[in-house]
Amino acid sequence: MRANHEQRAGAPVGPVLAAGRRHTVGIRRDGTVLAAGRPDAPECAVDEWQNVVAVAAGNVHAAPNTGRSHTAVLLAEGTVVSVG
Repeated sequence: MRANHEQRAGAPVGPVLAAGRRHTVGIRRDGTVLAAGRPDAPECAVDEWQNVVAVAAGNVHAAPNTGRSHTAVLLAEGTVVSVG
């Protein structure tokens, strides 16, 4: 059986599920993102993202100037967006 390696337009090219220490994010089939964690957490503010092809979730950092948890995504057009 041969694998089909053709990439369909807008389909995920990277991880479709990522977990940080305080949240988990995933790409839906329609290219939007779903986040599970505290509803008021900045790293979960992903409701308006569309055309996402890869997702990453970061852990809590020790340095005081880095914030806390974060979420970053790659959009189909090549732009990277992040929150947290």
